[in-house]
Amino acid sequence: MTTNQKVPTALHKRLSQSLFIAGVVLILAGVAVVTTATAYSNGNTSYSIIIFVGPIPITITGGTQAALLTALATALTILGIISFLLISRARQDRTQ
Repeated sequence: MTTNQKVPTALHKRLSQSLFIAGVVLILAGVAVVTTATAYSNGNTSYSIIIFVGPIPITITGGTQAALLTALATALTILGIISFLLISRARQDRTQ
């Protein structure tokens, strides 16, 4: 990468902060949506959570649609991992 292609440090810092704030806002919005949906669902809810501890996935599910939600969460997790690997490879190819 030449000096003309490098992102200025101030811009990089501001972009990083903006992305962090956007992530926090999206998480809080998601919590608000889930909380509101649960309040109006009359107790008939299903959930599925996948948490990664290092390379080991831990799945927590419950409710009537748990199997479907687990399949969806697993598919989205795999899609996220593939996207991360493709972006990392593209970034590595650009720096060489």
